This record gives sequence, C-alpha cells and structure tokens, in this order.
Amino acid sequence: MQAQTSHVTPDIFSLCGLPPAAEFVETSCSIAVIDRNAVPDEQSVLLISFCGLTFYARLCGEAVITEDGEAIEGDALDYVQFIGVVTHKISRNDNGAGVF
Repeated sequence: MQAQTSHVTPDIFSLCGLPPAAEFVETSCSIAVIDRNAVPDEQSVLLISFCGLTFYARLCGEAVITEDGEAIEGDALDYVQFIGVVTHKISRNDNGAGVF
C-alpha cells in the first residue's frame, strides 16, 4: 500500500510575503503593491490620488505628507482619495536591461 502525498505549489504571494489582498498599481516612477484592506497608521506608506495625480504619502496628525514633502491639509483633504496601504514598491528599470 502506497501512501498518498499531496503536492502544494506555493503562489507568488506567499513566496514574496505579499498579503493575499495585494493589488498592483502602476505609478509614474514605480509599481506599488497595495493592500486596500489594511488600516493605515502613522507608520504606513499610503498611495493616494490628489488632483488627478498619484502620490506616496504618510499621515501626520490631520495632514497627509507626500513623498516630496508637500503637506495636504484642511479643506484640500476633501480632494484626497485613499487608494491603499503600500506593502512593497517595485522600482522601474529604465535602462532597457532586464529586471534580474
């Protein structure tokens, strides 16, 4: 009598430590891996949309600080759309060479 074995192939999410709800969003400078289900805190990097542009940002009290140091606060926050918490950032390789 032979023992039956089952073979489970790990998926890319578990191999890379990505959350199962991960989504990939292309920005002008990278690809953001986001988790829309994560609850942001002041340590989280956020992906936001503001005035038609996408920004990486952090919460700072009652303001959102973008990657370039600009503060979005007060009434301007009404125009900020929270996209998700960034779990990984994949940088572009613009020199024409392969990723690896």
